Amino acid sequence: MSSDSPSAAPRPVSSAATSVPETPQRLPSSERLPPRQMSDTDLYHHYLSHTSRTLTPCPRSRAAHQLRFPTLALQHNAVFNSMLALAAVCICHDQITSNQPPATPQVVRDTLMLGYQRYNSASEQMREMLAAGDRAKQEALLVTQLLLVPFAAASQQVNHWLSSKVASWSTAEEPLRSLSSSPRDIAVIMKGIRTTIQAMTADGDDFQPTQDQETTTDPAAPASLIDRHTTHKTNPPTATSHPLHPLISTTSAPALSTLSARLHNLSTTPLRHTPDLQTCHQALEILQKIQSGCFHHPPSSSSPVPFDPSHPGSPTHHLKPWLHTYLSWHAAPTALTRPLLSFLVQVPQRYLDLILPLLDQRLQTPLATASPARETLYHLSYVQALALDIYAHWSALMLLVEQESWWIGRLPTVTLQGLMNRYGRDPVARELVERDGEGGDWWPGRMLRVALGG
Repeated sequence: MSSDSPSAAPRPVSSAATSVPETPQRLPSSERLPPRQMSDTDLYHHYLSHTSRTLTPCPRSRAAHQLRFPTLALQHNAVFNSMLALAAVCICHDQITSNQPPATPQVVRDTLMLGYQRYNSASEQMREMLAAGDRAKQEALLVTQLLLVPFAAASQQVNHWLSSKVASWSTAEEPLRSLSSSPRDIAVIMKGIRTTIQAMTADGDDFQPTQDQETTTDPAAPASLIDRHTTHKTNPPTATSHPLHPLISTTSAPALSTLSARLHNLSTTPLRHTPDLQTCHQALEILQKIQSGCFHHPPSSSSPVPFDPSHPGSPTHHLKPWLHTYLSWHAAPTALTRPLLSFLVQVPQRYLDLILPLLDQRLQTPLATASPARETLYHLSYVQALALDIYAHWSALMLLVEQESWWIGRLPTVTLQGLMNRYGRDPVARELVERDGEGGDWWPGRMLRVALGG
């Protein structure tokens, strides 16, 4: 065990201690404990017995979550704390989605605070590892980041639920309440993942990790970690089985082509020289490539995401086989969460700097129905409208993974609703229709209406 291993770290749970819910309605015992009584051991066991099985429908990735990640957690504080943070927010998610009477907002908030405490500790320990520059700890740094991505997404769902409860109980008139969710943390962490992998794959000849009798195939999970009572969460449907998949897979390419034409029209104006418009071009090209890789490439072709070590030219011989397997992704997968999320990694930082302030202004309720209507629809520049339109198209694609990844869940729906509440039902048409004579149904809005059953 390394010098930065967790103090009094719990041992792996045995088969006798593993508690698996018999039905989706029965909560694991850790979810019934008051937050103040949840120990590190409770959270660690919850991760082993429940959370680790729910993060992905991909068997090879699940093996890493159940075996490799917990092993590193017992050796490195940062991994340990990120794992506990994820377990805490998993408990929150089950508390607010259970068919049982839901937990009170105070209980959910207290549980979420446990997660944030661990998240903050893991973040501080990551900064220390980065400052130390110890290559021997790069694997732990990477796994910490990989665990914090679902925490960052799931905590937004919980915050949105808490905010909606406060709004429904509040007697004060707050018609313009902003959404309490943002892709900011997810984007930062995922870009950190790319940076870490680039560092791990640089100068590979100078770094050879300890060979610990690993093979290219992960061993099967022990019987104590096999979920014999599958639920919707422990056995999630993949994105390709989502009811919207046929519609989105056939209509998304034409929708992106229409968006590309709008960008091209602006490129014939003096705006073509603005850096923001150029970065929108780059972001749209990236989204089109991701869309094509998810829906149109033959299964035999390879289209790696930016943190895939199998990318041509990347020195991968020094990566541990299990990590190489975990990071690898090929085109036309049945699970689409990772390739779609890679949009946040690939887009230029300037694009994120352009849209994040606009996303921060999304609203829980439409401005048109706010009373009193203290504001009008936010005026966007042409470039801002197009930048948001690109993001809205990506969010519509993300509707497909709401069931595949519980930690994404309804965030794409919340995002699209919040955008329309603040900027209107077609922010681009509102800014461009008079100039370009465009009209018609806005594709992201149409996908949202179908998703909501409208």
